Amino acid sequence: MKLITFVAFVSTDLVCAWFVAPTVAADTAVAYHLTARPWKPLEVPASAYLDRVEGVVRFTLQHQNAAGSVIDPFTKAEHQYGTVYYAHAIGTLLHARRAKNLLDSGVRAMDFATAAFEKNETHGHRVFFITPLVESLELYAPLVPAEKLTTWRNRIKVKVEIEEGDDSNWATYLLKGEWARAKADLIDRAATVETIERVWKSTQHKRIFDTPHHLYHDLTTTPDTLAVEAVGRLNLLALITNGYDGPSASEIADTVDSGTYTALLLQDPSGQMPCNGRTDDHVWGDVGYQLAFELMAQRALARGDRRLAGQYQHAAMLNIANIDRWRRTDIPWAGSYFVTKNHFDPKLRLGYQGASEYSNYNGLLMHHLAQAFLVRRQEIAEEPAPNEIGGYAFALDENFATAFANAGGTFLQIDLKADTALSNGNADYWSTLGVVRIGRPGWDTRLGPSDGGRAGKSGLGTSLCPAFEGNGKQFALASIPDRYHGRFSVEFVHPLLVRCNVDYTPIKPQDGPSFRQSFVLTPDGVLTTLQRTAGTQPFSLVAPLLSNDGQPLEIGAADRIAFSRYTAQGDEQNFIALNRDATLTREAPVRSTFGDLTPVQPGRFNIK
Repeated sequence: MKLITFVAFVSTDLVCAWFVAPTVAADTAVAYHLTARPWKPLEVPASAYLDRVEGVVRFTLQHQNAAGSVIDPFTKAEHQYGTVYYAHAIGTLLHARRAKNLLDSGVRAMDFATAAFEKNETHGHRVFFITPLVESLELYAPLVPAEKLTTWRNRIKVKVEIEEGDDSNWATYLLKGEWARAKADLIDRAATVETIERVWKSTQHKRIFDTPHHLYHDLTTTPDTLAVEAVGRLNLLALITNGYDGPSASEIADTVDSGTYTALLLQDPSGQMPCNGRTDDHVWGDVGYQLAFELMAQRALARGDRRLAGQYQHAAMLNIANIDRWRRTDIPWAGSYFVTKNHFDPKLRLGYQGASEYSNYNGLLMHHLAQAFLVRRQEIAEEPAPNEIGGYAFALDENFATAFANAGGTFLQIDLKADTALSNGNADYWSTLGVVRIGRPGWDTRLGPSDGGRAGKSGLGTSLCPAFEGNGKQFALASIPDRYHGRFSVEFVHPLLVRCNVDYTPIKPQDGPSFRQSFVLTPDGVLTTLQRTAGTQPFSLVAPLLSNDGQPLEIGAADRIAFSRYTAQGDEQNFIALNRDATLTREAPVRSTFGDLTPVQPGRFNIK
């Protein structure tokens, strides 16, 4: 399938543009229902979730030792929560009457994980163990002797110190886990409610309830992470879905309902969660989004809102269709998934944070896929998702510092700030100033600006962003986020047309030219025009081409058209320069999480 997305340059004395085929809205609800192009449901059966779970499980089976522990194929040791998530995934398969020959493996994993939990030998991740262990008790109960189940239950009753993870998103693992234990009569219910209320009010309320759009603020990177945002919100949603009925239950429920609706607008039309921040572009994040949408589909259906339920159901199916591009078929890795969204050798750890390993994040992926299967209790007729309809444009708060726009399914994400310091073990920067994502239904959004990128070693960055010349040097704004930031504004919003702008200005006391980059979004593409609003420096507009994601792509730049495509038959993006005198110039590639991005400009600083 092909898509020609256009980005154009139009130039006068002060304007340079590419054509590619209130700052925060008070209400992000999308009132439209019709798509701009023909639409049909994906109709992904629940069994497809189990197919993917079983693929990861059978890969992981190769790395289970005699004691029942899962050993990471790269670190050669157990890492974090890989074993307990493996045990839960097998339990889900057995519950669905699949993989019966894996019962012994699942029991050994449960033996190991429950003992580790009891002795707190969990690599510092004890709160992550609680929910999968409690859920697994019910899954294995019909399959193991009563005395085995009793042993596991007694081990899971051990007291967990409240301080563990109390101030971060880890507290949300504690809250949902302790409530699960209380419901299973493993710990005192009244004391658990008291704990949940105290932790919610003292540390978690301010991270999500007090924030615009009710998104979870992890605050571990600057800008904040939209990847880990999903973690805190999903855990609180799971707490409510599991029937939490304490004094703050309605407040938490309203918060996660609102935040997860916002997430519908942040998901791109191919099913990817938004990029940016710690653990950006990790495959498991998309599965976390899927689980949240599955939970919300059932909640909306229970309230009688079939249209919203259908939107959530379809969004969940977009997620699972999206992750298939990272599912491996090569022996001996078949069934597992790349950790980050590229096809490079995992030994390179491209885009990894310090905690990223093959076993824990494949474990997290199969655990959430298994949970998604278990919560899909009623089949729901799909409806087009908001990201396929469009008609919205808004910016998130200053901590996230990113904006989104969508017209007829043509989707735009723009970073208004970017990291200025390396963090969390990533060799490169998590966020990139400028347009980082362009998408459209049925198209592979690894193209477009490919989430941008900025290399930690060189400091060079690229996105769809302004560049200028000074003192004989080139400065792409993506390379100097310590000097520039953006402000988003909206002029017009309709499902078939969105007009919006980003004003880039120096951060005081820095100096330099200022720019207004304007966007016209339609269902067929994006027209972007760059105007220098202050200064006299020659300037241009950079467009990145994804040239290698571990598998080389075809790229080219000639006759005012730059393109990037996977194969002659695959999805394609064309950047068309409208300047009549434009001569496209390639720059040195910048490596991002997606792969190598080759920046292209329509004439090197030909606009004076």
